[in-house]
Amino acid sequence: MNRTSILDALGHITRFLSEDGAILIDRPTRESLLEKTEKLREKAEKPGEALYVGILGGTGVGKSTLINALAGKQISQSSDRRPYTDRAVVYRHRNTARGLDEIAGLVRDPDALHDSESVRDLILLDLPDFDSTEERNRIVVEKILPFLDAAIWVVTPEKYADSAFYRFLNRTVIHRENFTFILNKSDELIHDDSARPYEKLKEVLGDLAFRLKHDANIELPRLFSVSAAQKFAGDSDPILLQEFSKFRDYLMAERDAKEIASVKTINLLEELRQITREIDSAANPVEKLVLSGALRSLAGENLSKPTQKGLLSIEHEERIAESLFALFVREDDSIVPVTWGMRLLTVGRSFKGESVQVELDRTFEEAARNVGKSRKMLLEKISANVRSELLLSLTHTSGDMVIEPSVVMDDSAARASATFAGEVNSTRSALTGFKATWRKSWQKAVLWFPAFILAIRLAGPEKISLWLDYPTVNGAVQIVLAFLTNIFGPEGLTGLAALMLCELFLIWYLASRRLKSLKRITRRLASRAIDLIDEQFDAAVTQVTSNTTALLERIDHSIHKLDELHTYFSHQLKGAL
Repeated sequence: MNRTSILDALGHITRFLSEDGAILIDRPTRESLLEKTEKLREKAEKPGEALYVGILGGTGVGKSTLINALAGKQISQSSDRRPYTDRAVVYRHRNTARGLDEIAGLVRDPDALHDSESVRDLILLDLPDFDSTEERNRIVVEKILPFLDAAIWVVTPEKYADSAFYRFLNRTVIHRENFTFILNKSDELIHDDSARPYEKLKEVLGDLAFRLKHDANIELPRLFSVSAAQKFAGDSDPILLQEFSKFRDYLMAERDAKEIASVKTINLLEELRQITREIDSAANPVEKLVLSGALRSLAGENLSKPTQKGLLSIEHEERIAESLFALFVREDDSIVPVTWGMRLLTVGRSFKGESVQVELDRTFEEAARNVGKSRKMLLEKISANVRSELLLSLTHTSGDMVIEPSVVMDDSAARASATFAGEVNSTRSALTGFKATWRKSWQKAVLWFPAFILAIRLAGPEKISLWLDYPTVNGAVQIVLAFLTNIFGPEGLTGLAALMLCELFLIWYLASRRLKSLKRITRRLASRAIDLIDEQFDAAVTQVTSNTTALLERIDHSIHKLDELHTYFSHQLKGAL
């Protein structure tokens, strides 16, 4: 796998984290992974020509002595003073640029220089103790590690078994092929007065190799046993001297550009693999599949409205109809006698001022609240369960992707109220328009007709007929006089009594007819009100369930994309690492 393939793989990771992985991985983790991916991309685009090798180890393992022995002169020294202990020492060819501008403040000045052309492209860094009591030392080491191409781990017979060493080793993203292990101070394990002077050394080397295999997953570690102090002093055991020479020959071997690029490439692959492991750990596809099944179950809840109106809906429909009836009776513009008749027939009911409109609004709101209560409770239960599943299985902010049922239901109730108010106002306008004028004319005609018949009867039908044939002033006067004469007579008084009874009956008839008409209108509107509430709440249910379905599809899509990412890397990285 070359750098082009690595850059292509990083592009796949960036797209997944930026788009499909947003729902599977929480924001802080995703941003951290994106930052690591971007840094790795920059490293892959500008690999550099020098090989950076770090010498790492705990307190007192002899890192500085080792680099002095390699250089054949004192270029690094142990010290308790902060300016020395918390910065790295650089050992490089005088004509090779140090680089490392990003961490220049973590490196001691000036650099130690050499003139060996065979290792012109090798830059050694003596790092601070990673297990120091000074927290800054560990921080400095962790900041420098990403810039290293290879690591020389220095341990001693006393510290090779320390758990801190293996913990730090396993956190390092440098590929295991680029690790070298030095068992320094090995002279302490050689007993010249013994029949087998190297027995203890072999035992410790075997134990170290065993621990590296089981605690760090390093099958065949590159391991050398040396005594840097003796070598630097010029007094070393022959075996240890031979080991040191092997180590120095390996480290200082001349490497061409292709070999250096190979070292850097397998490190890039290791970092790439580490990022994919972190993505897999953060996304946890198995857990997400369980979540997907849970959401499918929740999305399948029965949320449809009842096919028939329940007793609660009927009760609220009656109350809305009553409030509408009171409003329309108060605003009815029938002629005065009919209006009086309507008031008498509805005596005991409240038709006063704005209280009627307020009562109607309150009744509708109460109906909307109670009729949709059961569905709202079910929606809230489902949404709470969905949100709980999301918070447990997805990101900490994924609950925000669930629509709040109370908000949706309140919005639906508001829309139903606005629509209903519009229909009520349209009906009110129709009741006071052209039809109202025609209705009042008809009411007047009905009430005046009996009086007209009585007047003809009292004036004399023959006289009126004659006057209609030969209209004269004298004839009109005679008709009026006859009417006035007869109205105060027995026949006239009887007729007036009959007229009064007839008018009362007609007023009752017209008022009753008008009230029945208004009741039909109000019942139709009240039924429409309940239907509007149901329609809007059905829309709210659809919105919430659609949100859950969309969320489910998004999760499934993201899991599918994660599977595609795994498939891609299984092909790209197969055999590369």
